[in-house]
Amino acid sequence: SQRRFNRDRKVQLALYMRAVERLWGREPVAGLYHPLGKGQKAVPRGLGRRSERDDTLDDLELANPDWVGDEEFDERLAEAEVLAGSIVKRMRAGDITRDPLEGKCPPFCTFAPICRLDRRAESSDEAVREGASE
Repeated sequence: SQRRFNRDRKVQLALYMRAVERLWGREPVAGLYHPLGKGQKAVPRGLGRRSERDDTLDDLELANPDWVGDEEFDERLAEAEVLAGSIVKRMRAGDITRDPLEGKCPPFCTFAPICRLDRRAESSDEAVREGASE
């Protein structure tokens, strides 16, 4: 959902909308990620201007919570731009760290055998939880 873009560091969609604005001089009214799967949760998610919503844009099937007011729409794009800028600044300074979201690697990560992220704390937390449940 658009509310999680900044928290989850998903800036691509917002940056594309900024590019449309700056490179083509067009005001973006909506952007979405369209899922390729057919699961129950496989619905388009993204960000749209509620003030521009009409029959044509409803055909995008963007989830209702992703339609926001103009001010919130602009804030989401600005937040993404600031976040992307800070990430680029770190990269240019050589600050390439292992800092996964919420301190945990995603379950699909295949680099665990070579990753130097300290998992001991995470493992001991799990052991404590498992021992408490026995």
